[in-house]
Amino acid sequence: MKSFEELLTIFQPQGKVKVGFVNALDHSSIETASDPRIKDYIEPVFLGDKAKIESLVKDYPLSHYQVLDAKDDLSAAKLAVEKVHQGEIQLLCKGKLPSSHFLRPIVNKESGIVCSDLLSTVTLLDIPQYPKLLVNTDGGMNLNPNFEQKKIIIRHAVEVMNDIGIQAPKIAVLGATEEVNDKIQSSKDAYDLMKDFSQDPDFKGSIAGPISLDLALSQAASQLKEYHSEVAGQADILVSPDMTTGNILSKALTILGKGRLATIVKGAQVPIVMNSRGSSSDEKVFALLLALFSWR
Repeated sequence: MKSFEELLTIFQPQGKVKVGFVNALDHSSIETASDPRIKDYIEPVFLGDKAKIESLVKDYPLSHYQVLDAKDDLSAAKLAVEKVHQGEIQLLCKGKLPSSHFLRPIVNKESGIVCSDLLSTVTLLDIPQYPKLLVNTDGGMNLNPNFEQKKIIIRHAVEVMNDIGIQAPKIAVLGATEEVNDKIQSSKDAYDLMKDFSQDPDFKGSIAGPISLDLALSQAASQLKEYHSEVAGQADILVSPDMTTGNILSKALTILGKGRLATIVKGAQVPIVMNSRGSSSDEKVFALLLALFSWR
């Protein structure tokens, strides 16, 4: 699968999904909800100042939606989590509020909706120079994940790939070189992750680590360096050693590689869309589409 547009052609909705747009006091939230490419698949639930939201919505072609009044952004986030528990919201989208306010009720140990041991971001990239869609993880949630956390991060990425029809993804656990360096913890982790997943009878796919970025994405580089792996030059998933690397990599692939990205958060009871301030309208729509695949 090469492009985001192809995702639209294979999406098979199973009824409309109730999407909570948290503190939807921005045109971006309303515009995403009313986009003709996805509006038939969702039932928007806008949370926040009711009067302000109604004032925004009137400028868009939306006929079926709910508005749940909340006095401020944190109240809107708390209300959204309550509605998830009640089954009245099935997917969350961040609106106009700080990420810390959005996430606080989600990760609350007593009343939150985290259902795995951690949340992680999974970024799907549509890059013109690469022959298929590519995942990069985790560039937004886990600063310096340990070995066990990286296992969860990889599982989340595999789930997303499975959701869009890639049943045996090729996983590249990135390092500076394909040689294990005992002085670098992420290099040792990459090798141990490769062994761990390769020995797991439930794992469907292939994994290499540590592996440098050029070997993961370029068959020419792999041939030149005589590196042999099912993953070589054909990676579906890039696993970054830490959040900083993952963040920089996604931005480099979009800015220098002219790519587009769609990011969702995995590990909660419902899929979560948490777009960055720099996301284009297209990227916001496709992030919501990716979340719909995960919900399905």
